[in-house]
Formats: sequence, structure tokens, C-alpha cells
Amino acid sequence: MRQNIRIFHFITEFLSKGSIPDWVEGHLFRAGPGKWDFEDGFTVNHFLDGSALVYKFTIQKGQVSVKSKFLDSEAYRKLSQFNRLVYTEFGTRSYPDLCKNIFQRFFAHFLPISFTDNTFANICMLEDEMYLFSETNNIWKVNPEDLSCVEKTDITNVVSVDAATSHPHQTSNGTIYNLGSSVITGLKYHVMKISPSTSAEGPKTFERVTIHSTISSSYKTSLGYYHSFGLSENYILLVEQPLLINTLKMAVSGIVGYCLRDLLEWYPKQK
Repeated sequence: MRQNIRIFHFITEFLSKGSIPDWVEGHLFRAGPGKWDFEDGFTVNHFLDGSALVYKFTIQKGQVSVKSKFLDSEAYRKLSQFNRLVYTEFGTRSYPDLCKNIFQRFFAHFLPISFTDNTFANICMLEDEMYLFSETNNIWKVNPEDLSCVEKTDITNVVSVDAATSHPHQTSNGTIYNLGSSVITGLKYHVMKISPSTSAEGPKTFERVTIHSTISSSYKTSLGYYHSFGLSENYILLVEQPLLINTLKMAVSGIVGYCLRDLLEWYPKQK
């Protein structure tokens, strides 16, 4: 049994040991799982399946205050309504969406995993806007003032990428790079690029995403799992490690009831 984390709906001051220098001022944002247990006894299976909780720490004049709020994602709203996961998480399979009719729920078993928008793996400030990332296709823009959700971006609607890392890189000239992968259009890795905005009235951040380069997977039915990638001044580094995502299992996940963890396969002898 895990203990759900306390929520601070209003700014609360904390006592700290020692002293904080007066010149240290600003805001620190963090995110992570914060709720695992629910009223009717339902509990998720893994720490990473908890509902995303966003924190805002304010440091000013030697004092620290904190505000926190659950990310108002579709996954969280459905979970709060039904006390069951409607979207498959890392270690817990999804349950039928009771908002759908019987035919929709039946045919949903024959579809691959629908990725969650429960994003908490990383917080990034891109072009002075705050985004929450996970390792799926969904990205949430969040208001840094009150931690409310502003807009969700599904990158599959912009480029032919089914999922991306939670750790994009931003260069000194403002260019943003991230690494994604595709399954439906072929097992490939894609380096995505967002060029700096040239006009305040121009396309939004993720409306400017393009495919910079593409690398085919070394495996016929699998993709190498990656959490991040390397970037230097002249090179982009992808390590295709032998921890693989079995896409055949992904295709039948709705029928068999796989969670994301079940798709991972480790081949230690593979080089």
C-alpha cells in the first residue's frame, strides 16, 4: 500500500533547516507521480503509474513556499470518475471506458495500446512556455502561475512519430531537438527539429516540428528502448540498446491485456 502525497491547493510556507541566502530567488518546478490508491480499494501496480502531480516552489527572501496540483489530464479525469485506469500505464493495464457503448468497448480490445496523457517524466521551458513530457505522443502545456493545464499536443497529428522522449535538447540558438519513433509507418527512429520562431504571430512551438533525420530499427519486430539521447555541436547520439519494445505484443495488447512493462524484452547477449 502506497501513501498518496498531500496536495497543497494554496501556497504554503515551509520551515527549512539552516538559512537560504537572500540572493537566491525564483521558482522551481517539479513533477512526479502523486496518487496510487483510490477510494474503492483500487491500487495501481507500479510507482510510475501514479497520477501526475506538479509542484511549484517559490524561493524569496530566505523563505520557501510551495503549491501543488494534479495535472488535469484526460487520464486523471477518467481515473477520478471511474476509480479505474482507462489508459494503460507502465505497470497497470487499462479497463474499459464506461463512457463508451458496448460496441465501442468491444472493438477497443482489437486496437493497440492508446497512450496515456499522464505526463510527469520531465518539465521543460521551451520558448518561455512550460511543458510536461512523458515517453508517449502527448505533451501538456501548463500555466506556471497556477499550474493549470493550457493545451495538449499530440505529436502524431504533426509528424509521423508515435512516441518521443521526455528530454528534448535546446541549442544556444534556440533550435529544439527530440528523438521519436514510429511503428505504424515502419519501425524507425526519427530526430525531430523545431526551428526558432521568427515571428510572434507565427506557428506555435509544436506546429513547427519537422523530421530532421530518420534511422531504421536494427530489428524486424522491435524497437530499442531509449529514455533520452545525446547531442553535441556536430552530432546526435542514439544508443540502440538490447532492451527492446516488442511491437507484436503491442499490436495484440488490447486483446491480451498487456501493460507497457510487458512489451519490454531484455537481450543481454545482443551487441
